[in-house]
Amino acid sequence: MEEVCRIDLTNDEKYVFQITFSTDTSAAGNNLCALQISCPNEEILQRWISAISMALYVSADNPPPVACMAILTSTHLVFAQEGVNCAVDGYAVHTEFNTGLTIRRDDGSSEDWLLFRERSELDRVVDCLREKWDLKVNFCCDFVVEKCKELYSCGEDLDLDDNLRKDFFKKLVLECSQMTNLWRVMPIESVDDSRLKTGRIINLAVCTVNQWALDFTGNKERILKTCRDAYEKGSKIRLGPELEIPGYNCLDHFHELDTELHSWEILKEIVDESIKMPDLLIITGMPIRYRLGLYNCMVSLANGRLIFVYPKTVLANDDIYREGRWFVSWVHKNKIVDLKLNPDFGFSQETVPFGNGFIESKDGVKIGFEMCEEMWTARSPSNDLALQGVEIICNSSGSHHVLGKSYKRIKQLVLGITSKLGGVYMYSNHRGMDGERVYFDGMSSIAQNNDLYTHIPQFDLEDTCTKNCLLNLDKTTVYRGNIASTCQESSRSGDMPIVNFDAILLNSNTINQKLSVPIEVKPLTDVEELCHAPAAWMWHYLRRSKQSGFFLPLSGGQDSSSVALMVRLMCEKICEAVRLNPDSNDPAYFLEGKKVNSDPSFIVIDSIVDSCLQTLNFTPQYEAGTGNLLVLGASNVDESLVGYVTKYDCSSADLNPIGAISKHDLRKFLQYVNSTHKFVHLQGIINSIPTAELRPLKNGQIVQTDEEDIGLTYNELSEFGKLRKPENLGPVGIFKNLLNFWNEKYTNEQIAQKVEIFFRRYTINRHKATIATPG
Repeated sequence: MEEVCRIDLTNDEKYVFQITFSTDTSAAGNNLCALQISCPNEEILQRWISAISMALYVSADNPPPVACMAILTSTHLVFAQEGVNCAVDGYAVHTEFNTGLTIRRDDGSSEDWLLFRERSELDRVVDCLREKWDLKVNFCCDFVVEKCKELYSCGEDLDLDDNLRKDFFKKLVLECSQMTNLWRVMPIESVDDSRLKTGRIINLAVCTVNQWALDFTGNKERILKTCRDAYEKGSKIRLGPELEIPGYNCLDHFHELDTELHSWEILKEIVDESIKMPDLLIITGMPIRYRLGLYNCMVSLANGRLIFVYPKTVLANDDIYREGRWFVSWVHKNKIVDLKLNPDFGFSQETVPFGNGFIESKDGVKIGFEMCEEMWTARSPSNDLALQGVEIICNSSGSHHVLGKSYKRIKQLVLGITSKLGGVYMYSNHRGMDGERVYFDGMSSIAQNNDLYTHIPQFDLEDTCTKNCLLNLDKTTVYRGNIASTCQESSRSGDMPIVNFDAILLNSNTINQKLSVPIEVKPLTDVEELCHAPAAWMWHYLRRSKQSGFFLPLSGGQDSSSVALMVRLMCEKICEAVRLNPDSNDPAYFLEGKKVNSDPSFIVIDSIVDSCLQTLNFTPQYEAGTGNLLVLGASNVDESLVGYVTKYDCSSADLNPIGAISKHDLRKFLQYVNSTHKFVHLQGIINSIPTAELRPLKNGQIVQTDEEDIGLTYNELSEFGKLRKPENLGPVGIFKNLLNFWNEKYTNEQIAQKVEIFFRRYTINRHKATIATPG
């Protein structure tokens, strides 16, 4: 083996490659051995490469990389490879291989290895490269050990013992001609800096904004702030959420021409500002009219010009969404038209491309579009875009919070799309509440090839947040190339129209930049979300209403105590946010023009009060303080379903933080908070029997309970609620379903009776639901 590894610089041979591996499994991995395989022609070379392709981590469907050899003399770097242009055709990059660098060709078609016989040779090359180009090289001994294991597994397939394995490798070398390769000598100073790139690197940014419906000036300022933040981070694409210019929940104000007019005015200001952020592709959202129809659109712009307008093709018309009331969907697949711009707005162009297609930058980056609901459909646009070779798919979304929805949105959809199709997926969502009762929970993210690279936390309070990551688009090419079925499907896919634009998106200097690494985001449980979502929602509601605080009728039961705890958690949440960002003046940290104190002081005033009372010798009488307070309701969703509330009592509050939460979940919430905060009397509240105290106590004991009055337990009400919505079952469907779940504790007649009780109360009390407090 040692003899074969010896290099003969006096003889020439054209086709050769080498595999370097460790001969031991120690952590140091210093005992290295090299198999140098020289072949008389290319056909035999390819045959050998295919035979050991497993050791090179490639599949049989894809050609493996061509291995190279490199030797460093005092003044020269010597290359040997298939052909003589190893350093000219590609560029040296760092790799985790313990004894090598890699060569990647410009078109991404192949990847060569620069392998070294000894670690000292590699170190000398690295030192020269670091000195001239400040190249960073990482080493990983384990990588070499894994290579060794895979090489030996070839022998295991032949059922050989250790000695026979060694003979196997010797025969593998002897089958080839001696190592007499053509060595190409070049001074290390002559290597072109432009060749030293680590791939097609791009800096991407997603943002979350807390927009207000019809607050055009405020919305513009938040959009521009995120654009500047993205530009300062070096990002080349900034993606914002759906309809962020006017706000998502403008409702019937979308019918007003004023909404369109002001949206165009704000867009013109953003276009003008984009000149100050060269080559930053800004993607925003607004309503745009084409012919008679109003479309929900994503607008992309850069360098002072509008590039492309993408109209939504699938509207959200289920659950709480009614987009079809205001918008029409674009039904012309793979069609782009020219949208004529109103000259009164002063754009520097007369038209802008409008329709279904994708865009491509001057340096070949392909970007496609997908909007919120489209991601959830059976045939989402991302499928067609991926087959067209689009590398980056941008999704502007307006998705509201539902318990557990966030996990499905990111884990199953965003990561699922990139797992199946490969590529980069950018997802941007709103935060807060912009005028309606729903709460947007953000979670803007960037994923590539089933890995998550950046993620904005779900329940943060700040008005704006921008996060970026540095990704290598070549990984998308390799990932997709390894899925043969996708490549075949792409060959059958029809062409989509492309809009080219004049901007450079790829990073020109990638040597000293560290690529982003995948992150893990632990999904919150439902009870953990209950600790954050209502608290964040109440704070946003309080700021938007410009009131000074909350007023809570506190009975001391589980419901009102849960609301009180949510207010407490809200206070903790805002104080923690300010404490962690003391230098930030984000508008979310202010109430009534004053910043929340991040460093409060506490003092016990009992002795002071007692001294005053003794001195004055009477108890002063005070009137209740005046002020604008929001009244909090405390009626859970189970009670609302069956109408177990007093009309214009609990239902007359300004907002109800638990209006969409069942008593079953509230009990879990109380238990969780008690385990984390250890409140003195909370366990007693948890153990208390729910009662509306409709009848006076008898001998100090409760004589009326809610569950007896309703005829159903709260756990049973929770089951009914889930079966009615989202299962969408009626009386017969619920009865049949409960037969399978309750047959061990109830007879069929008892189950039927409970179904009758629920729907009788549900029917006669619907008038109460029509005036229910927003929750």
